[in-house]
Order: sequence, then C-alpha cells, then structure tokens
Amino acid sequence: MLIRTSEWLDLKEWARGLACLVLLFDIYTVYQQLQLQRIRRELTQRNQLFEVITGNAADMIAVVDCAGNRLYNSPAYQKVLGYFVGGFAGDFTSGANPPEDRVGTRSGGESATHGAGDLLEISHAP
Repeated sequence: MLIRTSEWLDLKEWARGLACLVLLFDIYTVYQQLQLQRIRRELTQRNQLFEVITGNAADMIAVVDCAGNRLYNSPAYQKVLGYFVGGFAGDFTSGANPPEDRVGTRSGGESATHGAGDLLEISHAP
C-alpha cells in the first residue's frame, strides 16, 4: 500500500496539531501547578497569622464548625481555665460550654451553614 503525497501531508498536519495540543496541555499543567503553589503559600501565611493572633490574644477563641464541633481552641483557654482543653474538642454546644451559651452557639453554627460566618461573643460577667 502506497501513501499518496496528499495523504502524507494530511498525516503530518494532524501530527503537528496533536503535538501542539500536547504542548498546550503541558503549559496549562505547569500553570496549574504554579497557581497551586501560590495558594499553598498564601494559606500557610494566613495560618501563621491566625496562630500569632490567637496565640497572643487574652480572649478565649474557639473555631467551631456548622455542626457545633470545636475545630480549634486558643491557648488562652489553658491560661484562663488553668488546664489543657484538648478534651473540649468536640461538640461546642454541650459539655464545657455553659448552658446559657449553648443556644447562641448553636444559632451561630446554623447561620454559618447558610454561608454567613458569625462572631459569637460570650461574656460571663456578673
């Protein structure tokens, strides 16, 4: 079977097009990797800033998810309460949280479910 000149040229053009497509895919992959590295750096910087702020704050700061589970307790919990609160990790709407604060905590978590994070300030002043 002989390949005619016109068929050979079509095959060459098809191969060139495929090579260009592969090159574009590789360039896009490198771009995505660079974007991912940039995002990771930014997240690391924000996490470090969060740790500096919460680590030096006199207030007890907790990060709570939508279900009311504690994700983070600031070091001030140990300073104020006098013991490590790692055991408090769990449901923020019960346990160590006083009953008068549980309703507000739960409603704050419910509003966060709808995309609106809330600052929930609990004061135990007499």
